[in-house]
Amino acid sequence: MDSPTFPNIPPIEQSFSKESSAMSDDTSHPIATARAWLEESAALMITVGAGMGVDAGLPDFRGPEGLWRVFPGLKKRGMQLMDIATPHWFDEDPALAWGFYGQRLLSYCSAQPHRGHAVLRAWSNRKPSWLVTSNVDGLLQKAGWPDACVWEMHGSIHRWQCSELCCEDRWPARMEELTFDRASGLASRWPHCPHCGAVARPNIMMFGDGFWVANGMAAAERAFRDFVATHSDGILVVELGAGQDISTIRDLSEWLNLCHGARLLRINPQQEEDDGSLSRFCHLPLGAAAALEAIGMP
Repeated sequence: MDSPTFPNIPPIEQSFSKESSAMSDDTSHPIATARAWLEESAALMITVGAGMGVDAGLPDFRGPEGLWRVFPGLKKRGMQLMDIATPHWFDEDPALAWGFYGQRLLSYCSAQPHRGHAVLRAWSNRKPSWLVTSNVDGLLQKAGWPDACVWEMHGSIHRWQCSELCCEDRWPARMEELTFDRASGLASRWPHCPHCGAVARPNIMMFGDGFWVANGMAAAERAFRDFVATHSDGILVVELGAGQDISTIRDLSEWLNLCHGARLLRINPQQEEDDGSLSRFCHLPLGAAAALEAIGMP
């Protein structure tokens, strides 16, 4: 979960009648609503946050304790996510930077899709679908979705770039170029830019990042816009595990709901306050894998 930048999507003034909300402590009503909406939808917009990866065993870094359990070396330094997930460390202390990102890359390479991915794939195979994620883990591609229909809004840890921005080239990550120690959280060997020799870095957007190579984002956003325009009637947004601390995915889902009239199925175990601002809205208070399995295969 790295620093968010909401896409520059202009609001469209529209108004929609309020449909009954499926907010309930009992999940049976939201599950029934979800099944009905899935059947009635003409297209799916699947928006994916960190909670989808949690069910695959990946950490979500919620709060410093969550980060420190996985990276004890950062606890010794008193560092939180916003302290370490910044690009200047690749210049000032590449051993620290690559200790953190190297361990993340290893865990993401090892992670496998969970049962919820299979359910989601089955639904997306039945009707036009598009995916947007703030995750950088590559799990969606592992689950079978091609790059062409996935917008990775914050980039991917499986691609690298030059930390000095000598060019806008991106290249596949190579785990064999990394050596790091889990206990200390430090790397002893890290990759370099093949063009200028500077330290390489993951091609993901970090906090306060002016060096992120985002040259693939414009095409992905255009494809996203085209999908929304083509399927303007009958889109169901299935939002999975999107938190409020880094709200990129929630913002996008709500924009589709408010400005395009899309129904919004929000799957998140956290309590959701219904302030009445969203119409055509259903909250299913379960984790991503449990919710998708409860909804079931088409």
